[in-house]
Amino acid sequence: MSEKKNISRKASGLRKRAEKIDQRKTSRGPGKIEKLSPVETQRVLHDLRVHQIELEMQNEELRTSQNKLDAERARYFDLYDLAPVGYCTISEEELIKEANLTAANLLGMSRGLLVRQPFSRFIFKEDQDTYYLHHKQLLACHPTDLANSPQFRQEASVSAKLVTQGAVVPYEAARQVAEQAPQSFELRMIKKDGTVFWVNLKMSATHDTDGTPVCRAVISDITEHKQIEGEIIFLSSITRNISDSIIVTDTNFGIVYVNKAAEQLFGYKLDEVKGKTPDIFNVAPMATLTQLQVYKTVSSGKIYEGESLNRRKDGSTFYCEYRAMPLIDDNGEIIAFLGIQRDITRRKRMENELKKNQELSNALFEYNPIETIVVDREGRVVTFNMRKRNSGDKLPQIGNIMYKDYAGKHKCDMHAELMKCMSTGEIREFPDLKYADKFLTVTIAPFPDGAIITSIDVTDRKNSENLLDLAYRKLDLAHNKLLAVKQSELLAFTGRIAAGIAHEIRNPSTTISLSLDQLFKTLKLKEPQAKYAEIIYKNVNRINYLINEMLNCARPPKLNMKPYDIHELLNDMVESSAMKMSTMKIKLTKEFTTANSVVKVDKEQIERVFLNLIINAIDAMSKKGSTLSIVTDNNGEYFLINIGDTGKGIPEENIGKIFDPFFTTKASGIGLGLTTCYAVVVSHGGTIEVSSNLSKGTVFTVSLPV
Repeated sequence: MSEKKNISRKASGLRKRAEKIDQRKTSRGPGKIEKLSPVETQRVLHDLRVHQIELEMQNEELRTSQNKLDAERARYFDLYDLAPVGYCTISEEELIKEANLTAANLLGMSRGLLVRQPFSRFIFKEDQDTYYLHHKQLLACHPTDLANSPQFRQEASVSAKLVTQGAVVPYEAARQVAEQAPQSFELRMIKKDGTVFWVNLKMSATHDTDGTPVCRAVISDITEHKQIEGEIIFLSSITRNISDSIIVTDTNFGIVYVNKAAEQLFGYKLDEVKGKTPDIFNVAPMATLTQLQVYKTVSSGKIYEGESLNRRKDGSTFYCEYRAMPLIDDNGEIIAFLGIQRDITRRKRMENELKKNQELSNALFEYNPIETIVVDREGRVVTFNMRKRNSGDKLPQIGNIMYKDYAGKHKCDMHAELMKCMSTGEIREFPDLKYADKFLTVTIAPFPDGAIITSIDVTDRKNSENLLDLAYRKLDLAHNKLLAVKQSELLAFTGRIAAGIAHEIRNPSTTISLSLDQLFKTLKLKEPQAKYAEIIYKNVNRINYLINEMLNCARPPKLNMKPYDIHELLNDMVESSAMKMSTMKIKLTKEFTTANSVVKVDKEQIERVFLNLIINAIDAMSKKGSTLSIVTDNNGEYFLINIGDTGKGIPEENIGKIFDPFFTTKASGIGLGLTTCYAVVVSHGGTIEVSSNLSKGTVFTVSLPV
């Protein structure tokens, strides 16, 4: 409505101006219209009609022009509003004066709400310095600033006239330069909902239709471009720094790109190979044929993989593993070809060496003079060597489970042992396994994929060892008998001496004892006589005890043999020593065999042996917290009793003397305890032995025939 009022006001004003012009022309004319002649009046009317027709024609032309202008204006606004970029007009106060629909959509606001908003409100905070810097540079050449300069004020009057005449004065030239030099830069903007996006902002200073200085801003959304650019930079960085050689060719197989690794691998720079085909790297005519096959494969949209011998720029050659493939766009069209190469010269050399080593290993396995079988992780037979094939034994079938389907008659569960070795990775040897009529020494050596089982026939050695063991046992028996005879002779000699001493000493000692008894009865002895008499009495009794011990040790004891459970006898003797063990805080460990423990013995004599050995073991351990151990076993011939301590041990020079009469290391001992034990055990047909390590302890082993 306001536009129609403006048009009406303009038409009314135009009419008034026309009437004034008509009045002035009439007043300056040769006379009033009433004075005109009919002919003149007719001419005037004719002129008026012609003029009226001209005006009507001009009016029609104006309406046509107006319609065209309206159409152009509509097309202009369509182009402005629907342009693919955003347009904003910004006032001197940096407020948005107008914006097209694209700008409103970019900023996430309606166009009506966008007007009068500060443009900087939509600039990302971290990029506002960039915006203000470019804005400042733009304002440095702004016409408003030029108008305030001294030079402009001096030339203002002249400039105004010259500008109206179409001339270009210094100010006008500066204004045109300013309007033709926009600032273009990239930054991030923010939508109303807080979404950040990248734009290319192109700003220029100009004047609005009313002559006021304004800034025109063109906003282009480059977010996707930035993402693509980042991806390109990222991929370029990967391609540039990847260790594999990369060569890209066009669809005619002309090289268009090589990465740094390719330049280093082949020795050529990009400008040296650009436009050439990869044939320049080939070595032999055969390689050229292979290259043609590569071209044919990738041209059909497939991938080609292979190995080839290539030549560098300096003429040196190397083995290359490569992969060639087509690069296809979104429409499925081949746009280029990509080749990835890797130097495998070192690997090929290692493969050749590995092949030689493998051939050597195969030869060592096949011609190994020891029977060898290889099994997998499940224990199934994989292979066996020539020595096994020529052994004359029944051969395993490939896939047989070792020690189940094949060779499963050993005295122990060899299949379980095999699986245990493979689970622990431990190499184990099983000597002297009885298999049929043979003795075998079997070794299991596990490796990641299974195990190697070797077997050596030791039947001859085993038979020789058995004969040797028999000879040694006979020798030991003879030696033990000799020792027993020697010990018996020693004891008999000791007995004779003891009998002679007893005969010569017992009568005086008896007389002394009787005399002392009479003195105690008839005299009232006072100190110190009574004390001395008591000392004489005790020592006479000790002399009698020593004589009895010597006689008991020298003559063979009379045995009352009956079957007894050795474990019960040992437990009784341990119980007898419990108080002493508790006082010294000695730990007791027992490992009694589950085999038969009933043996014919003289209970009283054997208990005396066990008690003597247990007391000696306790006395040998001076440290609290030491351990007394009792271990038994039954080997079918002898029942073995091992009584050990963790004491200080027996010096090597004393080992051979401990069973001799009167040998002792105790301050209060007489040295007949172990001698008596020896005599008792020998009288049972057994043996008693000792082994000792200094600072580790001593073990006495009593062997009684079962």
